[in-house]
Amino acid sequence: MAYLKFNQIYKMDSVLAVKEAAFKKVLSAKNSETVKQLESFFFGPKGEVTILLKKIKEINPEKRTEFGKQVNEIKTELINLIESKKLSLRKKEIEESIKNDLIDPTAPFDINSKEKPEYISRSGSYHPVKVDSEKMFRILESMGYIVEEHRLLDDDYHVFEALNIPKGHPARELWDTFWTDEGFIPTTHTSSMQIRVMQKYKHLLDKGEPIAVVIPGRCFRNEATDATHGHTFYQIEMVYIGKDISIGDMIGTMKAFLEKFFDKEDIKVQVQPSYFPFVEPGLQFMNECVFCNGIGCGICKYSGWIELMGCGYIHPKVLENAGIDSKKYTGFAFGPGIGRIVMLKNGIKDLRHFYKGDLRFLEQF
Repeated sequence: MAYLKFNQIYKMDSVLAVKEAAFKKVLSAKNSETVKQLESFFFGPKGEVTILLKKIKEINPEKRTEFGKQVNEIKTELINLIESKKLSLRKKEIEESIKNDLIDPTAPFDINSKEKPEYISRSGSYHPVKVDSEKMFRILESMGYIVEEHRLLDDDYHVFEALNIPKGHPARELWDTFWTDEGFIPTTHTSSMQIRVMQKYKHLLDKGEPIAVVIPGRCFRNEATDATHGHTFYQIEMVYIGKDISIGDMIGTMKAFLEKFFDKEDIKVQVQPSYFPFVEPGLQFMNECVFCNGIGCGICKYSGWIELMGCGYIHPKVLENAGIDSKKYTGFAFGPGIGRIVMLKNGIKDLRHFYKGDLRFLEQF
């Protein structure tokens, strides 16, 4: 199949022309297999859009912001178009199957009924966590952060020891951890990627550039669930390292991110001391309760504030474990739960709604 050389877009004057050519490919697809091939072509590990996203950092700084915005817009629109095309083709295939009295053994039992199920005509939608995660990534990329993939399984060194939590350290009790028979850990926090990204990008420090990386991932903890906690949840780690970095830089960065995400001109925030072994000082970042606007309610325990994430100055020992001179460089890290931020944005009071698969909840989005 002859495809458009999508990654040539960064050399072209017209992004629109390339986008239209890519869209034409998807719209002209006649079956689900072709759409699947196109999806891999665009978004696979060596896909054209994947390559294009990596090209952003190579663009002239004066044009990088606009270029990055255009690329991410194309990415979002292509994803939406592909999902819509999948749905329409699937619907057509089901209708043909029913019409010809054929059976699809992979479908739910009522799909094979001669009477068309009511939900066949419905359109699918993205999960609210997926939608808002993508928005977070776009905002952080526009702020200069590089998005890195997280690991679902990791070893004790990266999850604990490299983060200043040696074996026998009482702080390990803060993370009630699952283990595999082989001694691997379903990652308890996205902080387990800190050492890896520091080592990968520390060459930037030699060039006078900061390390700015964001790591989204799925985390697992052996704990009871309630309205704001889950044994499985999504988290996003943000790491920034450079010269003369201050706590004020961290607070300003997070405040700017939240204001952009919530589409508000000003969000009231505050920090208070907390303990995390991999940061010093450790802080708890809080924002004014969006449910009661700071007056006090059951959600914020009548304090007027909601704890959003742990954060702080990266501990010198963690920097040294990554091979970074802690006397020359400083940095900060913070790791909010994605679900908690999405709850605040949409006024959702129970985290468990995200994982129940209840259509009555999901259809609201």
